[in-house]
Amino acid sequence: MAELNVKFQTQEKELQISKLEQEKLAHQAFLLKASVCVGCLLVIVLIVILTLHYKKRMAERKIKLLQQENELNAARRYIEGLEEECKYFAKELHDGIANDLLGLQMKIENTTDSDNIQELGTLIKERKKQCT
Repeated sequence: MAELNVKFQTQEKELQISKLEQEKLAHQAFLLKASVCVGCLLVIVLIVILTLHYKKRMAERKIKLLQQENELNAARRYIEGLEEECKYFAKELHDGIANDLLGLQMKIENTTDSDNIQELGTLIKERKKQCT
């Protein structure tokens, strides 16, 4: 009987050892699962961060292109304004002063007395005042 009692106690200890080993393996499996989950989460977070960084860079590029386009449009409008101003001055010179000078030239060519010459001087002074 003592022999059976010892055998029983040995088997009972082996059973406890097996249970402890099983708990240890279950704990290791849990740690492995947790590690895999944490690793997956880190990969997902990294992918999200990289995606956001890429989108930010693309948005910055678009903003830079829009700024360059706005600067180009502003320069184009400035040049168009200068061209319009040049056209305006050319028209004024052609229509205004050129006609006045032509009229004066014709009066001088047709004038023989000094009263008309004084009149021409007065016209020139008036025109000069209008231009300034």
